[in-house]
Amino acid sequence: MFLFAALVAIEIANKLSALGKNVFGWDCEWNMNFKNHKRDYGAETAFNKLMKKKTRLPGKNIILSHDVAFIERLDVLTY
Repeated sequence: MFLFAALVAIEIANKLSALGKNVFGWDCEWNMNFKNHKRDYGAETAFNKLMKKKTRLPGKNIILSHDVAFIERLDVLTY
């Protein structure tokens, strides 16, 4: 299943690129628990994790962080 989803994502990215759109991936993910919408670890751990990673572009870091993990009250979410 994961391989299929990855192949579909690559195909979509290629089509967007062919249309002149910029497509970015990420170097590091700030993981979260999707059941309780909380980050798995704090900022210091996220920073240390990032510092250990080799980035795709020298001097550039793209961090995937999930917005919902930074909302203190879940009742303010509107989907």
